[in-house]
Amino acid sequence: MPVVSVKDCCIPYNTASKMLSYWEKKGEELWE
Repeated sequence: MPVVSVKDCCIPYNTASKMLSYWEKKGEELWE
C-alpha cells in the first residue's frame, strides 16, 4: 500500500479518498 499521508495533507479529503480507492484497485492488480 503506497504511503499517501503526505499528499493527504496537501489535498482535499474527497480527493484523498478517491486516490485511496484508486491505489487499492491498482494495488490488487500489481500484487496479484
